[in-house]
Amino acid sequence: MLHVELHRRDLRRTRADLVVFGLFKTAKWPAELKHLDKSLDGLLSRRAKAEGFEAEAGSSVNLASPVASGPARVLLLGLGEEKKAERDGLKVFAGAAVSRARDLKAASLILVPPAIKDGCSAGALYSLACGAGLGDYRFDKYLSKKKRHKELTVGLHWPEQPAMPAGASAALERARRVAEAVSHARDLVNEPANVLTPETLARHARDIARRHRLAVSVFDARRIAREGMLLYLAVGQGSTRNPPRFIHLTYKPKGRRKPGPETRRVFLIGKGMTFDSGGLSIKTADGMMDMKIDMSGAAAVLSAMEVIAALKPRFEVHAVVAAAENMPDGHAYRPGDIFRSKSGKTVEVLNTDAEGRLTLADAITWSRAHKATEIVELSTLTGACMVALGLHTAGLFSADDKLAENLAAAARAEGEDLWRLPLTSLLRKQIKSDFADLKNIGNRYGGAITAALFLQEFAEGIPYAHLDIAGPATSDEDRGHIKKGGRGFGVATLVSYLCPLG
Repeated sequence: MLHVELHRRDLRRTRADLVVFGLFKTAKWPAELKHLDKSLDGLLSRRAKAEGFEAEAGSSVNLASPVASGPARVLLLGLGEEKKAERDGLKVFAGAAVSRARDLKAASLILVPPAIKDGCSAGALYSLACGAGLGDYRFDKYLSKKKRHKELTVGLHWPEQPAMPAGASAALERARRVAEAVSHARDLVNEPANVLTPETLARHARDIARRHRLAVSVFDARRIAREGMLLYLAVGQGSTRNPPRFIHLTYKPKGRRKPGPETRRVFLIGKGMTFDSGGLSIKTADGMMDMKIDMSGAAAVLSAMEVIAALKPRFEVHAVVAAAENMPDGHAYRPGDIFRSKSGKTVEVLNTDAEGRLTLADAITWSRAHKATEIVELSTLTGACMVALGLHTAGLFSADDKLAENLAAAARAEGEDLWRLPLTSLLRKQIKSDFADLKNIGNRYGGAITAALFLQEFAEGIPYAHLDIAGPATSDEDRGHIKKGGRGFGVATLVSYLCPLG
């Protein structure tokens, strides 16, 4: 990861390969930029005027400095209108600046963020440092010829007058940990399915447990059957080469008495389909193209545990993943089959490509049986949610208003977009079966809602939130700190929810 530090020296007398200023449209140039321009005899302002620079989003002015005592190069980066800036604007700015620094082969970079309301806060420092770390992410593991990068030092410029905010050092350390965890989640999502199998995911969980001193348990298919998770087992039984693995990571705070009935125990559940062919209800070739990413929820909850273990909340946190492959095989489950869930409810399978809700239903019941006081579950569950909200926003479903509001606030703090959708009770009849207690799909209308209603059946009164992250799990383009491929969406929100900054 990058080395990020605070920078408080006069920019006019700072030797750095690149200084990047973030500017909103129509905003006045900050004092530091005016002073630097004056030291350059107005060369920067003349270049900006000649190029018609008005700080539109994505626009820039790049100037090689002729003054030996200052920075070697100055870059003005347009961020567009402040009122239209994304909630993750500081992360986008920092990530874009690091990308430009890499393009210019810089070894030292100083970031001068735009003037914002909370610009002199620990939260702003955290966002900048986290965005810088994520902006340097790349997944080149399988490239024969890799780009060689210099070690890059990043300075976050802080005005000389305002005092440092309380918790500045802690914010920078937290940013480093979150950026590392999100990067690890991205790595998992970007791995091909022939490498990342249920067993590989289990080994990754064991490695997290070893490094962060967490308890870990992994169940094989035989143990899954003994636990009564027959919905989950049905999904994984079609992959005889890569059988399912049930993963449980546990963080427990030190120095606490034996847990009582009021002790908080948060269970994070992530969908862990390491590949989803659709089973016998097989997907089209195009629909199967990126189904290695169907374990993005699992990547998020496992990676979040790395930060949670370091921040040490005063309550238990558990990560649960029902990992499996959904494959069409002679052993595969069939449309029309009926299975009994761990909860005792029976489910008629009408479409084997609605498999995630089956694995999650048993994972939710297992978590309840292990005294969960609240459950937050992340899954790339439905295309319907993508149709409703697009590719950048996750759907949030919960019958518990307080839980939903706290998750939404955590997401806002991290610039991860959640939108609460209704659990419309009138749609519940769509998942009522004539031959079993439930069926795993409804009709084509309200598909994201009926999937959430199905899962809600297994929470049985425990505060539970379902995050459908099908849209933002991956990105098809680079945008600041977001890189093409797996995004690691949800890691930062979970950390913020469980361990708020400040």
